[in-house]
Amino acid sequence: MSQPIGRTLSILLVEDSPGDSRLMLENFRPAINAGEVVVQVVKTLALAMDAVRSAEFHCVLLDLNLPDGRGIENILTLREMDGKSAVVVLTGNANESMASQALAAGAQDYLVKGEFNTEQLLKLLRRAVQRHRQTYALESYRDQAFFEATHDSLTQLPNAALFVDRAQQQYLSARLRRQVFSLGGISLHGLDQLRARHGTPLVDELIKSLVAAWVTLLREEDTLGRLADGEFALLRQSAQTPSDWAEWFRRCQQQFATATLPSGSEGLLSLRVTVAHNESGAANVAELLESVRDALLETAEIS
Repeated sequence: MSQPIGRTLSILLVEDSPGDSRLMLENFRPAINAGEVVVQVVKTLALAMDAVRSAEFHCVLLDLNLPDGRGIENILTLREMDGKSAVVVLTGNANESMASQALAAGAQDYLVKGEFNTEQLLKLLRRAVQRHRQTYALESYRDQAFFEATHDSLTQLPNAALFVDRAQQQYLSARLRRQVFSLGGISLHGLDQLRARHGTPLVDELIKSLVAAWVTLLREEDTLGRLADGEFALLRQSAQTPSDWAEWFRRCQQQFATATLPSGSEGLLSLRVTVAHNESGAANVAELLESVRDALLETAEIS
């Protein structure tokens, strides 16, 4: 549930016309004097971006005709930087087409310059802020729900469903280009024995520390996913040669070798790595992952 709006509204007015700025501030004057509103004025889109980077505003009053930005693009540019503030567009005339485009681009409402008094202005702004808070809260909830449904709760890595989806897209792209497609596999063996001896919390922390170390080896376009308890898969968009994979696995093994294991657990935990290619005859990613799992069972352990 969204929180009620506090008594004082913080407003960013983005207006390059001195006359229009003065008119707007005069409309705000009674509310400013009463402590209901705090207004900051900037004249360009660039300065508006600087302002929302350095402070939070309940609402941005945005003119669409600025020296460094015009039209609906102003809203889109601002929205990319700041999703928390409500946006109310300032326009010189009641253009229904423009108003519809502004709302579709992420604005909460629009004002025609000179056609409102202080009471109407404050009522519209508070309504816009409240509506945006509700929308923002719902979108945040949906984003969080999606993340939880597609990521492993312990490591925050993509889970099996998300990993397979990403891998399938890349697999189909590689087939169209007649390129080699590869999947890497990493397996930790001995986790159950470690849990029996040292407890789940300690083993969970060990897994998280290993994953954090492996993530530092990734490039932005790589995907490391957790498919099961000690089972991980790696998708690398431009690492298709044996030497590429060998180097990544070597560094992965180095991270494993330097991991701090609890006293008395020497020899209980081991690491296995492998890679499978679409040249193996796999018809899809699911079959390729089965090849990875089979190879991991046959691969020699690295303790």
